[in-house]
Amino acid sequence: MAAASSASAASNSSTDGQHVAVPFTLHDQVTSLPKRPSVVYQDMTFNPTTEIHMITFRNYYCASLTIHYCSEGDPAAGNAVWEPILQGHSLMASPHFEDDSQDWVILKLRTHFPALQGKQLKALRFFLMQPSPAWKNFGLKHLKVWAKKKAPEKNKQTVFEDNLSSTLAKSKTLMNNTDALRDILKGLQSSIAAIHGHEASKASS
Repeated sequence: MAAASSASAASNSSTDGQHVAVPFTLHDQVTSLPKRPSVVYQDMTFNPTTEIHMITFRNYYCASLTIHYCSEGDPAAGNAVWEPILQGHSLMASPHFEDDSQDWVILKLRTHFPALQGKQLKALRFFLMQPSPAWKNFGLKHLKVWAKKKAPEKNKQTVFEDNLSSTLAKSKTLMNNTDALRDILKGLQSSIAAIHGHEASKASS
């Protein structure tokens, strides 16, 4: 694997409120041949492994993008098994015109790579396609990977207090229901006594 880029996501500690940026190492681009056309890819590795929810970046003259993930093995050991999760995703309307060549892009788990749902990732491989000879350099800039922000775990004291509050609330409701039922029974008893008294008065007359 190529050496890791010096810009290896050291700044990926920000959050947007609902997501938290995942730390990763972005490795240098690898080119299969000295001259184009050739296969160009760039690896991203995670340590520790992580689930992801979203990928954001600014395109830089890539016409289209394919992403594979490491399903088995270890990229560093050279025995990784790669499987596609996004195929030929268009980033430019035409590879020969630069109108949209530097747009910001958001790739979401549910829309673009649902196969990664619940998977712990070791690495991603970005295949960068640009068939036009007009652009000497191309790639992805400001890459960030995002995970869903998890709710903070409650400590034992908080859990106990929540359970106690819930129990007290249920007890209060039960007591209120018991009082209401008692009132209903008293009303029924009064009605029955009145009926019996009325019948007794009729019989004596």
